[in-house]
Amino acid sequence: MPLKGKGENYPYMASWFNGNRSNTFNLTQYNYNKEQMLQEFWINLIKENPGGYCYFHNFGGYDAILSIGALLNTAYNYEFIPIMKDGEFISIKVMLGGKLKLTIMDSIRILPASLAKLAKDWKVETLKSHFPHYGP
Repeated sequence: MPLKGKGENYPYMASWFNGNRSNTFNLTQYNYNKEQMLQEFWINLIKENPGGYCYFHNFGGYDAILSIGALLNTAYNYEFIPIMKDGEFISIKVMLGGKLKLTIMDSIRILPASLAKLAKDWKVETLKSHFPHYGP
């Protein structure tokens, strides 16, 4: 059954693309279990991009709030080394057995504008549209 709540936002999909490969995780594939979907997303992202960098726009804020719990609760013994400023993530290094597995960074620190504004400013043909967060 679809998730609905007053004032609550739920991740319905998570995707990654590294220039060569991609993977998408849809909430319906996980019987609407957002925690399971996000854990599978993080595990797959880490395993398929060893030693890589992953950028999330505004990860220090919104994306982290929705997904950091699932990352911290994966079944693996990952070690996390965060760099924070004013209570927000700037980056997180994901380590396993002393080896760097993935570095997660907040791209808003590099490009300080909304995705919609960046797309417009850079004259991107396909602009970000509004997602109906609260349904019809």
